[in-house]
Amino acid sequence: MSRLALCSLVATLAAPAYGLTVDIPAMIPGDTITMTATGATSGETVYFAVSTRGMSGGPCPAELGGECLDIQNPILLGSAIADFSGAAELVLTLPDTLDTAPTVWVQVAEGGAAPAVSDVWETALGGVSSAQATTQVLGGAGYNLGSDISGVGDLDGDGDDEYMIGADGYSGDAGAAYVFNGRTIPLSSIDATTSYRLRMVGEEAWDIAGSAVASAGDVDADGTPDLLVGATYHNAGAGSPTGAAYLVLGTRTGSMSLSSAHAKFVGDERDYVGRSVAGAGDVNNDGHDDLLLGGNFGSENGTYSGVAYLVHGPVSGTQTLSSEATAIFYGEDEWDELGTAVASAGDTDGDGRDDVVLGAPNAYGLASYSGAAYLYEGITLGTHTVTDADAILACSGSYDLCGYSLDGPGDMDGDGYDDVLVGQEPSSGDEWAYLAFGPFTGTVDLDGEVSFDPDIDRYDSTGGRVRGAGDVDGDGQADVLISEGSAVALVLGPITGNIDLAAADRLLMGMGTVVGTANVDGRGGNDILLGQPSNDDGGVDAGAAWLILSSALF
Repeated sequence: MSRLALCSLVATLAAPAYGLTVDIPAMIPGDTITMTATGATSGETVYFAVSTRGMSGGPCPAELGGECLDIQNPILLGSAIADFSGAAELVLTLPDTLDTAPTVWVQVAEGGAAPAVSDVWETALGGVSSAQATTQVLGGAGYNLGSDISGVGDLDGDGDDEYMIGADGYSGDAGAAYVFNGRTIPLSSIDATTSYRLRMVGEEAWDIAGSAVASAGDVDADGTPDLLVGATYHNAGAGSPTGAAYLVLGTRTGSMSLSSAHAKFVGDERDYVGRSVAGAGDVNNDGHDDLLLGGNFGSENGTYSGVAYLVHGPVSGTQTLSSEATAIFYGEDEWDELGTAVASAGDTDGDGRDDVVLGAPNAYGLASYSGAAYLYEGITLGTHTVTDADAILACSGSYDLCGYSLDGPGDMDGDGYDDVLVGQEPSSGDEWAYLAFGPFTGTVDLDGEVSFDPDIDRYDSTGGRVRGAGDVDGDGQADVLISEGSAVALVLGPITGNIDLAAADRLLMGMGTVVGTANVDGRGGNDILLGQPSNDDGGVDAGAAWLILSSALF
């Protein structure tokens, strides 16, 4: 893997009146880079400075004759003579001592009798910033836009994928999910309050619809992908929330209440169905895609043992899952929280049928609260427990909490069997992620599979998502996205051995850790979607999402 990562200007922190400009490439400590300043006087010396402390001048470098910069404790990286066009180019190896914070501040200054300086630029160390984003989508105050995010396929037949963003705080926490056209690029900003293809609003206050969103696949076999929206706190007439999930046909446009969804699925009291939703693929090979719905607080086998449901398509109307689901999967013990994550695993055993994987982060996998993911192949109708699983993918450390996030990234190693991504819950403290290669039998110790080392020690401990990214860089190999700390790591295939996320092929910085992919421009590799529900750019807790085209990364 290459350690090269694009990075550009994040924000101008001083008014653009100083005359010099600077082109900043990826700032990866230990790498050799080229920095170019323009606008200098021909023949003058231009000094390149960096700070890990931020704004506020001083001390003042002697090389500038006592002239102060606008950055604190500046480190002079070197100097270069401006050519006849006023450009000065410095080639240098960034010192490893910069690797102390996620952000640095860069400024250049011209020596001489009347020193000129550049603006100050804040940039992420080693990462892709929002400057590479083609589109930013902003919610309104309180929307929490970016609570979940997913590509949903080509809904309008123009060759470009659409994408869906959850906003679970919309309208008194009724919540909503928004679909945007892939062709709404290259706009610099989209106002989610007005510029959507489809808005789906929760039925009641506190439903938090949009807490989970996913492509349903083509459930009605009309050639257009359909949509799944979870509303974890919906109450279908019980004393406590049942949770609900909704199937909306991909042909819908405009604004609608989820009460008019094509199908509604409700759990039992305190199931909290809609905690996770996913398209299951066509499990029974009938030409209609199927659905997976998780309710991590279901209590059939003890408090919060958890439950997950498989529903075969086609389906319509209101479905009570405990009596009408095709298959039901119960957690084994109290507090297992089966259904925290659900995903299609693809075809892991090569039998031509899609398999499913269900996460239980508190389960006893190979140790107390190690967590596990349960794989089911060739699912039969009726009720199942984890003892019926065809394979168990488990962590071996106490409180590893594996199974918090899951995805089926496809066949990563080219052996004809699809593989599975498993992520740990952020509160586990380590936030490792694992790639396990199919086929599977028995209990698989994830410590023996490909692991993604979370030691990006300059980032905060949040995140915990895994996502198969498809082919982002267009080389024919499937790639993966791992959220870790306040960054999202893009790791390019082929993937072997253990991966240090600090040396990932790209680090996506400061744009949230809710991840998805879609090919929104119909060209090249898959594009990356990032959600940040806590973003305040559109108002307090408005939330935001970013679209980064693959062409901006490679």
